[in-house]
Amino acid sequence: MSEFDNIIAGQLKQAQPDTTIAPQAEPQKLRTAAQGLLLGWADELEAGVRSMVFEDRPYDQIRDEIRAKVSAYQEQNPGEALTMEALGAIAPTAAAFLIPGGQPAAAANTARIASGIGSLAKRGFAEGAVTGAGQSEADTVLGVTGDAATGGVTGAVISPVMGAAGNVIKGKASSVMNWLRSNVGQRPSDAAMAELQRLADATGDSVDQIVQDIQDGKILAENRTLAAAVRAIKSKGPQEAGTAPSDIDTTLRQRAKETSARAGEAAERALMPGASSRNVFQSIKASDDALKAAERRGYQDVFGANPEVSPNIATSLEELARRFPKLADELNQGYRENNLVPLFAPGRSGTLNLQRVPTLEDAEVFYRLMRDEGNARWMAGKGQTAEPLTNAMGIFKGQLDQTYPALASVRKEAAARLGAKDAFDAGRKAFARDVDELEFEFEAMNPEAKQAFKAGVLAAWKNKVRRSPTAVARGAEVTRQEGAVLKTVLGENFETMLQKELEIAGESAEAVNRILYGSMTAPQAAAEKAIGSGQIGMAEVVGAYSLDPLAMAAIVGKLVQKNAPGLKPNDYQRITEVLLSDDPDFVARMLNDKVSLGDASRVIEGVLATGAEASRRAATVTGSGRASQAVSPGMQGILDMATQGIAP
Repeated sequence: MSEFDNIIAGQLKQAQPDTTIAPQAEPQKLRTAAQGLLLGWADELEAGVRSMVFEDRPYDQIRDEIRAKVSAYQEQNPGEALTMEALGAIAPTAAAFLIPGGQPAAAANTARIASGIGSLAKRGFAEGAVTGAGQSEADTVLGVTGDAATGGVTGAVISPVMGAAGNVIKGKASSVMNWLRSNVGQRPSDAAMAELQRLADATGDSVDQIVQDIQDGKILAENRTLAAAVRAIKSKGPQEAGTAPSDIDTTLRQRAKETSARAGEAAERALMPGASSRNVFQSIKASDDALKAAERRGYQDVFGANPEVSPNIATSLEELARRFPKLADELNQGYRENNLVPLFAPGRSGTLNLQRVPTLEDAEVFYRLMRDEGNARWMAGKGQTAEPLTNAMGIFKGQLDQTYPALASVRKEAAARLGAKDAFDAGRKAFARDVDELEFEFEAMNPEAKQAFKAGVLAAWKNKVRRSPTAVARGAEVTRQEGAVLKTVLGENFETMLQKELEIAGESAEAVNRILYGSMTAPQAAAEKAIGSGQIGMAEVVGAYSLDPLAMAAIVGKLVQKNAPGLKPNDYQRITEVLLSDDPDFVARMLNDKVSLGDASRVIEGVLATGAEASRRAATVTGSGRASQAVSPGMQGILDMATQGIAP
């Protein structure tokens, strides 16, 4: 065979395909998944650990061995290898969502997907660059840098594309869920939910604080910061707001009556526990009548048991009649007018003498004449004649009390009744008194007088509230006269038994005045424009009309936006249901958007967001890794030519 034939035969042999079957590559599923999980750095990490801890071989040798096995597996099983790498890439995202308490992770995924093209591109560039560097097999720093740059650019392209696709899918699913919740379930429309959130934010309280207030007996509509907004809804016609305006009117009036009644009952329990009648005067009169009856029975029993006084008492009585003859004449006159035998008669010398043995009742009546006359003289400024009379009266009273203890006991009970009556009258004047002076006098009273004083305060309080319903609110504030008086007479019981009920009733009464009767103000007019915007807060409304330049700029900017959702009559009714509700669970579900599959909707949204984020990350990692590997040989050649093979 000629040399030419040998050359041709050699070329033909080289042109024939190699039919040698490569050996089956070892499965590298775990290592491939780890590459996706660790952004291409799993081979370096494994080689480093094995060379330092488990094997006495160089790091480069172990790394190249791992790379060769993984590369052979990828060539023979490209689809499976890509799947395993993608699974590794999505593992952190999925794990964070699935572990208990994964709601923050779902929220973070939702935020990432919706963060915009720029943010997704930056995140993709970082993930791609790390992956490109991790999967680089270049031997030089410039080569690794080039692979990292390739991966970063690829990731910056893939990441926003996949993120945008995921966000579209999640948005469509969220819209479908909201439509189902609003049209099939009981959830208000998005516009109504936005308005509810705006109103809740305007209170300045968290949802938990709002719910706690409702548990305490309040409602959102009576919150002072929402008065303008509620009045704005109340002012609308039925065609625009449905039954919402009439519901507000009816509910606020009814609540004002109910809360006022509860506050009145709380005041009765605190100030006059055990009263048998809601009318304080009836209760006091019933108590006074009972005491009078007991007093009469007591006197009758004592007088019946002592038909004649002792000789000492008789002698003292006769001497007092001679000393104060006008009182003796008055006593005789009373007896004659009642067809009774007079007690005294003048003797031959004109001196008054007893003409019969006096009874204990005779002695008691004469004592009372001395007491009343002495008081009259003191009141008339006749101290010179009043003093000897009252001194003599005191001595005679002491003799009677010592001789007849039962009489002293009955008289003491009668004095207590008269003292209670005086204390009751003083209590009725308490709200016009200086509080410091009132506190001093109240502390000096005995328990019976204090209770009568409280009853008087209750009578005055009920009359004050009847005349001015808004007085209830002042009663809840210890810095106001009404609240200070109630705090003085009730002490700690004011906070534990009365203050909260007064506060609630006061807010109800003030809400009726502000919302149903008050005239339209500038902030209320602005609130009416803001209703349904879902954007403008009450603080901004008030601030703008207070000429706050920052607030004015903010409110103008928000009002000119064209995408504010509109409210329909049903929306106003659903919003009003929440504003007027006294059910804390219902309000909490509405403000947290947990009504009508709200929790399921959030779970679905979290799953979709997590899936979208996982897909974005998997595509970014696998795409940037494959791109850097494909471009790496050409990039290395360019670098070698540029640096003449001496690149670091």
